[in-house]
Amino acid sequence: MFHTAGFLGRITSLVVDTGCRGQGIGTALMGSANEWFMANGCVKVEVTSGDQRESAHQFYESLGFSGDGQRFSKRMPLA
Repeated sequence: MFHTAGFLGRITSLVVDTGCRGQGIGTALMGSANEWFMANGCVKVEVTSGDQRESAHQFYESLGFSGDGQRFSKRMPLA
């Protein structure tokens, strides 16, 4: 990160099959990612999640994540 010392860890995609949810798979994956981030000097971790994914938001909040700003994007026309 340019505004503070340390690295930013980012998870851009995490999906557990619908039929396998609630078995601790996502929690285990996030735990392993968290260990890797800590071992590699990350001082902050971000996870992206679409606005419509309310159950995913609840999952991330249960792991200690909270809303932190908003990301904006736009599609570019094809050349």
